[in-house]
Amino acid sequence: MKSIVFNSILTVGLVLGLASFSANAALMTSGSWSDPQGSAPTTIWDPQDNIISWGTSAGYGQSKWMFNGVDKDLGTDDIISGEWFKIGKLLHWNRPIYDYDFTGATLNLSMALDGENLSPLSMFFGHEETLNYPCKKETGKGCPDIVTIPTLAENTITIGGMIYEMTITGWSRNRGMYSQFVTHEKRDNKAYLFAKLAKVPEPSIIMLFGIGLLGLGFACRRKAHG
Repeated sequence: MKSIVFNSILTVGLVLGLASFSANAALMTSGSWSDPQGSAPTTIWDPQDNIISWGTSAGYGQSKWMFNGVDKDLGTDDIISGEWFKIGKLLHWNRPIYDYDFTGATLNLSMALDGENLSPLSMFFGHEETLNYPCKKETGKGCPDIVTIPTLAENTITIGGMIYEMTITGWSRNRGMYSQFVTHEKRDNKAYLFAKLAKVPEPSIIMLFGIGLLGLGFACRRKAHG
């Protein structure tokens, strides 16, 4: 059994001109894997680079991750009001394997909103594979492994004049939002990755406001001296 755990929140700054979008914004996302870490044999499938497999089969094939993006209409009001929205689905084929020294890979996430391409984001999925036997908690299904996503560096994208901060904090399975994604041995498991936006001040607006205040103060001083 394997689990996916968030060590911390992922945050990225987005500059979105949402005023130019319709009431329903078309969101498209896709992901590709790169830079696998560890000595285990790994394969990034070509041309389906959204699939990465690793390890030597113990009779059931390699373990695999697959990230599927979304292509759907979202309510613009829901996005800017801080509602959660789906950005993709992770599938994990959890298989017993040998040569399991796979410590993770980078997911390169591409996003477009109403045809406007946002700058690609990269996040490292760290993987800690454990021995199935012996296991402190004997379940007959093997021991849990842990996949982590560290803090994502800030990435600013200029599309319009409105700035929003996107936060990725959890997975959804069976109508719940969780910080852990538990996947069972010898099964095909899936969970959905969600995000939300929060409005933040536009630096240029703050700068212009500050310049305006300085100009007002200067004018007042000149008037006082005059």
